[in-house]
Amino acid sequence: MSTLTLYEGRLRGDTGQDGENGTGVSDIRQSIVDNPLLDILRNNKPEKTGNSLALDRDSEALVTDRYGVNQWIPGDTITNYITESNDFSAWSDTNTNWQINSTNNTDPFGGNTATEIELTADTIPFNVMGLSVESLISGGWYRLSFYIKLISGNSPSVNIKYGLNYDVTETITANYQRVEVQLYGINSITDLFISPQGLSGSKLHIFGVMLQRGRVTTDYLATTGSAVSIPNPSSSYRANELGYLLEGAKENLITWSEDLTGSTWSLSSGTVGTYSGQDPFNDNGKNIQVSFGDDEVLTISATGTFLSGQAYTVSFWGLSLSGTIDSVTASLSGSSVVNVDAIPTDEFKRISVNVIAGASGDLEVNITSITKDAVFAFTGFQVEEDNITSYIATNIATLSRDYDNLSIPWFDNAPLISGEWSLFFAHNSIIINSENKYILHNGLSGADEFYVRAKNSDIQLRINNQTKTYSILSSSDVFLTFNGTDIKAYNNGDLFNSSTISTFTAALPNTLYIGTDNNGMNSTNAYLSSIQFWQEELTSNEVKYISDKAES
Repeated sequence: MSTLTLYEGRLRGDTGQDGENGTGVSDIRQSIVDNPLLDILRNNKPEKTGNSLALDRDSEALVTDRYGVNQWIPGDTITNYITESNDFSAWSDTNTNWQINSTNNTDPFGGNTATEIELTADTIPFNVMGLSVESLISGGWYRLSFYIKLISGNSPSVNIKYGLNYDVTETITANYQRVEVQLYGINSITDLFISPQGLSGSKLHIFGVMLQRGRVTTDYLATTGSAVSIPNPSSSYRANELGYLLEGAKENLITWSEDLTGSTWSLSSGTVGTYSGQDPFNDNGKNIQVSFGDDEVLTISATGTFLSGQAYTVSFWGLSLSGTIDSVTASLSGSSVVNVDAIPTDEFKRISVNVIAGASGDLEVNITSITKDAVFAFTGFQVEEDNITSYIATNIATLSRDYDNLSIPWFDNAPLISGEWSLFFAHNSIIINSENKYILHNGLSGADEFYVRAKNSDIQLRINNQTKTYSILSSSDVFLTFNGTDIKAYNNGDLFNSSTISTFTAALPNTLYIGTDNNGMNSTNAYLSSIQFWQEELTSNEVKYISDKAES
């Protein structure tokens, strides 16, 4: 990379190649360079200028944080599906097991809105407080939370029942604790019971029941008579050291993705047990541990619907616990088998293979252990069309992730695309193939359309009904400048190519779409870590300065 010496104020000596130190630099207008009109997604801050950048993604999504840990990130809206979150007189008493003593007790937030309930019968193992919850997504993951404490008597634990499923939490103590329970395999209309298990006469304080979509518990949201939704008070951006992950909508076509005892799974031999350690999603007690039986080849299969000839990515997290795994292969609908990477022995690793589906059949993963002593854990199975994206957890039904809809109003005083401008952006992990992957799109068409996208090994610029292609995707930092007629493309700060466009005029758009086109299609499916836009053409030396600064 070329070296640039930067001086405060005006540079000394001549310009051009004979300038000071032979760098060929001319004046660097720091007031311009350091103050772009638009400056977003830089240094893991969503926006440095203005406050109008908006991310709209309804569903929860997964990202690996900067410490390598999988984190679930809620969508842009938080909903409490419990219609009566703190009025327990609206809850049913199916077995006549409890009564309300008072409603003006100290709550966990220092108020006086907690309810005292008294068990009027020995409740083990009966249902106690019940409520019907509607408008849920069948097969979705939900998080139930509430505050509870023991006042007197004997109530050692609390039991949660939803549909035919039970979850039991820890002991109820004399101090408020927020009980959090993960519910899965849920139906669209579910009867939910919170059941303190104890002896008649036991008294408890309960407060603030919340049922929300996903696998993350957020701050309590009160309801009175109907479900309530609010904008997510925390960020729904998915960011790590690579930048901001922006993906398109995808569906995981495998059900029970974290439970090998689910109804769609079968084993040719061997057994499935409960893994005692923590899985890749920080959960314990999952049915994901497999032990070999009498055969050298163990086949794990899952039913699903796959299109013959369609390209899919099969992925899962694997960990070899003991014994020897000699090989692993995968096939889809009777396709040719594809070799899978070695299963790690130190920690869970996500493994993926590309498969063209055959005419008919299931997903099959074949594990060979000649010594038949292998014990391993597989979880987080995903089969998706085309290239791999972040994981989507399923249970009784296939589930989809909404696309990351990131946009900003066309920024104040922004130039027309027919005027003078400069654009810089940084990317990471863009897959090189023939698909269109949009970095920016202005939402217009015809001569007014402006976009920058990746395709194959190229960056393509659409302007004045023309598409200009530059083979600079290999550069993680891309620079384009325009002075009204000449387009210049830079690769790692060095001029790569230039093109000429005839003079034209263009309409002013309303919105700039980031990481996708204006229809939410053709997503980047990668990380963007910086987008900067200037309202004038920067010089080659200024481009070099900014590119060097970005990589330092």
